[in-house]
Amino acid sequence: MDFVHLHVHTHYSMQSSPVFPAELFSACGRLGMKSIAVTDYCAAFNMPELFTEAENAGIKLVIGTELYLLESASHHQTRHTVSPSLILLVQNDEGYRHLCILLSRAAKEGFINGMPHIESALLEEYHGGLIALSAYSSGRIGKALLAGAQEEAESFVRYYKSVFGDNFYLELQHHKTSFDDELQRATRAIAEKYAVELVATNNVHYLERKDSGCYRAMVANRTKEKLSSQNLQAHAGSEYYLKSPEEMAMLFPDISRALTNTLVISDKCSYAFKKKDHPILPHFKLPAGFSDEAAYLRHLTWEGAKEKYADSEADGISSADVEARIELELGVIEKMGFSSYFLIVSDLIAASRRLGYSVGPGRGSAAGSIVAYLTGITRIDPLKYKLLFERFLNPERSSMPDIDIDFTPVGKQKVLE
Repeated sequence: MDFVHLHVHTHYSMQSSPVFPAELFSACGRLGMKSIAVTDYCAAFNMPELFTEAENAGIKLVIGTELYLLESASHHQTRHTVSPSLILLVQNDEGYRHLCILLSRAAKEGFINGMPHIESALLEEYHGGLIALSAYSSGRIGKALLAGAQEEAESFVRYYKSVFGDNFYLELQHHKTSFDDELQRATRAIAEKYAVELVATNNVHYLERKDSGCYRAMVANRTKEKLSSQNLQAHAGSEYYLKSPEEMAMLFPDISRALTNTLVISDKCSYAFKKKDHPILPHFKLPAGFSDEAAYLRHLTWEGAKEKYADSEADGISSADVEARIELELGVIEKMGFSSYFLIVSDLIAASRRLGYSVGPGRGSAAGSIVAYLTGITRIDPLKYKLLFERFLNPERSSMPDIDIDFTPVGKQKVLE
């Protein structure tokens, strides 16, 4: 039979899994699995390696994350509190963008107990292109059901369904824990009541049963707890391994729909990480009257030329020399796609000077650029001092331009802020 694991951790889940991507995808091949999701804790930086190794192994990768949720004010979070989580899987480019936004906001605004958290309200704005799984006993619904808070659990189901619609699934897991039977019954009942699809997962933290001790040791090291401690935030037992499709089928013999839904979800997810041979630069917000960044950079450059080379003939610099150098540089900058880079750096330096922070006149190869000089990035005339532009930017080199900017220590911190 076919089955897709949709709740899986690798070593990118910091000290919560000893699994390396290449080993994971190799194991998938041995077990006859054609697809798998990786849902590391609050992580997207794992994507380049994961997609590369998955492609090498011929495995379809569904990328996602296990995201921690901020508790309400009525729940007090301590060092030993394990926050509820939610599994998010990326369907498409929109989902990838939304996942990146959620992870960034979590890191900037919700850092608790060493992990990023998000407010649930953010999901209402950034849910497009994402599939949500309930995280079973680690999620809000599972925790509420185990606490006997039926109405609270149902309110969470209604909320997630209102946000994600048919892209919300209730997870079922079976790890031979003391609460498995109780939680499975309650989860199935609530799924039937609210017409939510079930999906079977295994919350994989290691590849084989024998690796459970290594996993627990890693968690103990991360949390600075003894292996025997009751506060150790590691899953008990040895069932959280990469089980075969046949093993997963044996765990859920009477609910095949939860197994086939793993294939449905995998088929819904088509996102593939796009490798770029060059940096993707941010766009510069253009003022009214300009349609593209290259045109605006040309405008600023020529306006600067009117000011700084008004009397250039007296210094032995002809207007023809100025025009030729400007056109040479702008041609290279436009060809290499760096117009926005110059606009951003120019804007940063202009703002710093307006705020009264001292900025150096220019250092390194950027001082050889007349465009940098005319847009206020540097204050050194490259024609006067016969400086070479090619040392700074050359179409034969594909590397990014490197503009060194010097601030005072106080100014540097203020600019960063």
